[in-house]
Amino acid sequence: MHRRHRNPPSPDVTLYPAPAPYPVTNATAAYAPAPSTNSMAIAALVCSLVLAPLGIVFGHIALSQINRTGEEGRGLAIAGLIIGYIFTAIAVLWFVVFAVFLGALTSAVNESTYYDGDHTYSMATTSLDRAVLR
Repeated sequence: MHRRHRNPPSPDVTLYPAPAPYPVTNATAAYAPAPSTNSMAIAALVCSLVLAPLGIVFGHIALSQINRTGEEGRGLAIAGLIIGYIFTAIAVLWFVVFAVFLGALTSAVNESTYYDGDHTYSMATTSLDRAVLR
């Protein structure tokens, strides 16, 4: 058999060692699973925009669950609570203003009079009217 001899490298060529192979690892095992967002916190935020009192209830439940389990979503639950309380306060204030307006309107109608040129008509009820209505 004939042997081949390698020629020695020329003096201007530098030999480098081969790079080390990359370590083989399982990519999924390298990362811990991300903590999940509490679904009640999401429901609290959504419901506070649609039905505010329900958002308040869900927000308190979500905060309780988050404190117990350590899930994500504390900010969502707090936002649902804040929006729910604000929208509920606005709704209550609107109903109060509407009731006062309606009371003032009926009071004004009961005290109003109408004059047709010959007679004066009053919308106010008298004791006789009340007796007849019973």
